[in-house]
Amino acid sequence: MNTIRQLWLGLVLIATASAVLLVSDLGRREQGARSAAATFGREKIVPERLVMTGDVPALDFAEAKRAGMEYPLETLLQADRYLNVRELRGRPARVALVNLIYARSLELGETGVRRGLLEAGLVEGEDFTLHKFNAQGEIAQLPALLDAAANGHPDVLVTVTTPAMMAAVNRIKDIPVVFTIASSPIALGIFTKETVPANLTGVHDEPALGDLLDMARRHVPGLESVGIAYDASQANSVLSVTQLREECAQRNLVLHEATVSSMTDLGPAVQSLVQRDIGALIVSTDNLINSGFAVVAKVASQAGVPIFTTDADYMEEGATGAIGDNYELWGVQSGELVAKVLAGVPVSSLPMGPTRMHRVIPPKGAEGMSPLPVAPLVSRPYEIRIIRYNDAAFAEDTARGVEEGLAAAGWQPGRDFRLKTYNAQGDMTTLSSIMAACRADAPDVVIPISTPALQGALRQAGTLPIVYGCVASGVQAGAGTSTAEHLPHVTGVDTLAPYDAMARLIRQMLPGARAVGTLYSPGEVNAEYNREMFIAALKQEGLRLVSVPIQGTAATAESVTTLLRSDIQVICQIVDNAARPGFSQIAKRATQAGLPFFCFDASALSEGATLAMGRNYVDSGRETAELAMRVLRGESPGGIPFVQTVSRELVVNESALENFGLLLPDEWRAGAKVWTGASDEH
Repeated sequence: MNTIRQLWLGLVLIATASAVLLVSDLGRREQGARSAAATFGREKIVPERLVMTGDVPALDFAEAKRAGMEYPLETLLQADRYLNVRELRGRPARVALVNLIYARSLELGETGVRRGLLEAGLVEGEDFTLHKFNAQGEIAQLPALLDAAANGHPDVLVTVTTPAMMAAVNRIKDIPVVFTIASSPIALGIFTKETVPANLTGVHDEPALGDLLDMARRHVPGLESVGIAYDASQANSVLSVTQLREECAQRNLVLHEATVSSMTDLGPAVQSLVQRDIGALIVSTDNLINSGFAVVAKVASQAGVPIFTTDADYMEEGATGAIGDNYELWGVQSGELVAKVLAGVPVSSLPMGPTRMHRVIPPKGAEGMSPLPVAPLVSRPYEIRIIRYNDAAFAEDTARGVEEGLAAAGWQPGRDFRLKTYNAQGDMTTLSSIMAACRADAPDVVIPISTPALQGALRQAGTLPIVYGCVASGVQAGAGTSTAEHLPHVTGVDTLAPYDAMARLIRQMLPGARAVGTLYSPGEVNAEYNREMFIAALKQEGLRLVSVPIQGTAATAESVTTLLRSDIQVICQIVDNAARPGFSQIAKRATQAGLPFFCFDASALSEGATLAMGRNYVDSGRETAELAMRVLRGESPGGIPFVQTVSRELVVNESALENFGLLLPDEWRAGAKVWTGASDEH
């Protein structure tokens, strides 16, 4: 009986202690729950697919819906990608875009808005639809056009140009409005900082007219006067002219003005400025002037008057120099705001602001002038995509060089850029799929590595900026007609192997040689080009090239066997994407046949090569990164000539040379690296 009482007493004490602990812990658990709620959106309490790890998350509204949760405003603001936004409305969001006039720069802005939405993770047709309206240059038609757009019950209304934005401010009160390609409404005096409408946000310009005048003065010695034509009915034009007057006064420059009201006035107005003996013509933000820029350029060119503009795209149409905005990136920046609104961010939480960067394009022949400071004011990391065709060591080294180049410039992953690398594993169908996905992602720059990757990008990447690397010749790949005349969205680093030097070295080391053997891929432009270059180089040394086709990496053994039946004294493998993965087989069979194996890839020493003279692909990758950063800072790829990498290295396996009875000439020995068998030692 006493035992039962003691047992019962022990159970009571245990239960009492448990109750006390439960009550005392209740406050802590409630506090912890509140803390978890406050940090909603982090991996700790949100389902795994709701948040992607990284500095800035991607939010998945389908996962949030399944979890019965909603993202707090702070999380929505911090994110830059929003997935399955259609779940918020049960339908695609409706976006209406109202533009004043058809003009190239404005169309680029429209393209940018759409690109910004796609970059933010939205899928057109599923997460949003885009309906465009254009007033055909008639400002008076804007109110009716805005009414028509509003009748479609859009979730966001986007305006392009200052007049369209001003009309929307006066007419649209209950629909979120995001403006782009426009002047600051506060600077225009439409309202003050404190009275900004709750449904309005957007991205405006800040024309660098002072810097533009300084560029003109450097290009035109003794410049005393400049001229500008503008439409006085457009508030943004009046604002630019007002600023230009102030900047001219500070520099003791005389400003001549001419007003226009229609396209028919444009030619005579510019002619009147020319007759006043102006030293330069300034073209700034004016929708009418921009639409008729061809007329402006023709009159100025005939009079020998240089044009300096705040629209860098007009450099291709006759402008002399430019400091201005990239209109597509301007649109992208506005499209990011549209995406946030569609994701549930109140417009009042998205302050309007200026464009992130200016493009500076000095006059031709003025490359030596002191460059103006151009620092991108990024509010998100740049999106960079590296596209590799296969696992070749030179492609891997190039990609590593790109990353090292970015790091050397102080760019940090996550903060300054996000880099994704894709590899087609040597399959053209996979490469095509990768390129399609890349175009849908609309990154800030695409870096294709190897000729097949570049050709895939040229076919499928649209007008995305391309900076290629590890390509024998961008011209041969179809990116241009010369290193200076090429596609406007492409630049890169050519890595043509040092065939002349290799041919000379073969002649010196094998004085009795008659022929050199190699494999090549008939279907690859780079392989054909490399083969032609090597044939020409060998001919100069009295040697001929025996080349055997290879139909894919799997055919390496068969093709090498065929090659070894020829009268050759050395195998020297040209740069070829199909042949590269089979280097170990080539080296093995060449050695068995008593022939040395030379190539143009230093990494092949570990696979049995006797000697390699090639480009340092890590260094060329760094050079590629330098070009990519120039493009990301706003410089047009079309204005950057293709460059030939300056790197070169000779690496030898001394024991292999000894086995074949070969001696490295003294003139080469000083600069040669000796392969020791360690991957990091040469």
